[in-house]
Amino acid sequence: MTIFSSSFHQSTNRSATPKDPPLPRNFRLQYRYPEPEEPPKEEPKPWILQVDGSTTREASGAGLVLTSPKGQRLSYVLSFEFKATNNDAEYEALVVGLDLAKAVGADHVLAKSDSQLVVGQVLGEYAVKEEVMQKYLNKVKTQIAKLQSFSIVRIPMEENIEADYLSKLATAREGAIPPNAPIRYLELPSIFAMDVQVQAVDYSHSWTGPIADYIQNGALPDDNVKARQLKIRAAKYLIMGGVLYRRSFSLPYLRCLIPPESTRAMEEVHQGICGDHQGGRMLSYKLLRLGYYWPSMQKDCKSMVQKCEKCKRFANIIHGPPTVLTPMRGPWPFAQWRVDLIGPLPMAAGQVQHAIVAVDYFTKWVEAKALATITAEVAIDFLWKFIISRFGLPRVIVTD
Repeated sequence: MTIFSSSFHQSTNRSATPKDPPLPRNFRLQYRYPEPEEPPKEEPKPWILQVDGSTTREASGAGLVLTSPKGQRLSYVLSFEFKATNNDAEYEALVVGLDLAKAVGADHVLAKSDSQLVVGQVLGEYAVKEEVMQKYLNKVKTQIAKLQSFSIVRIPMEENIEADYLSKLATAREGAIPPNAPIRYLELPSIFAMDVQVQAVDYSHSWTGPIADYIQNGALPDDNVKARQLKIRAAKYLIMGGVLYRRSFSLPYLRCLIPPESTRAMEEVHQGICGDHQGGRMLSYKLLRLGYYWPSMQKDCKSMVQKCEKCKRFANIIHGPPTVLTPMRGPWPFAQWRVDLIGPLPMAAGQVQHAIVAVDYFTKWVEAKALATITAEVAIDFLWKFIISRFGLPRVIVTD
């Protein structure tokens, strides 16, 4: 690669010395920079999954610990409501652990287990003779295919203390399990559980349509004002796993529901198995705490509670006023008067061009008198004759 070129012309006034021979007229200097070496690519650090199973005569369970590359740890106690052998429990812990790793977004997983059979079958070193073990192995291979990289190693029991402790908790008595232990109950083995077909939610014909379309495709309306409003509004939302969520300040991500989903959520929370027929405001607050959101949730919850047949029949009678109470300045008629002067007005008969007016706060009754001049004696005479003598001594007189 040519960097630069220059022509050197020898001066006629300066003679060349033997040490400095003359340069050719078309001298060209060339230099090539060495090609930069690409830095070696760092291999991504895997998530560490430690699993262990435990089986007794009374119960069976498993424990798993998932550690992120940054050191964050997730621990779970798995309690089985079905009979399982020790090998079944080891496989169940591995299957649930891989599901958890995929759910948190892990693409590179390193599994560690102290079960020689499970590790050998997954690596292909041991033959599978039982039908149940073959089903578990197929389940694990299906999960491994969804990851970018996976490896499994066998470790001694001394290095798997935490997972072993969690598996022992799963088989302990109910009173021995700590109340804050993250426990999960499995009703059926993973190989017999029904595969749930997840259908993508269609957001195109709901309030979430423009937001989801902008986040995924960058589509904006033609109107500049509406486009700017959509950008500001969409900053509060994100899409994970094909589902739209709303960011919250003090709560986790709130799943956005479209009308059919929001109706079902309200019915389940209000009058479902665990529903207690709460009021509209409490129902909307409970839905927020459960992790759901849609813009008109307070209005919809209030409307649904008002239409609930059981709430109409058996709800407590509310003795509160149907409307907001209005504060009244005048506690009773003619207790508080407002007095003011008007004028100057066009002169009338008797050279009167002013007026004094008094208005009662409670009944809005008006007393007025035309005046030629404004003096203290005239004002006192008006109050005595038109107010005190007729309606009694007032409690308050307001004037400026």
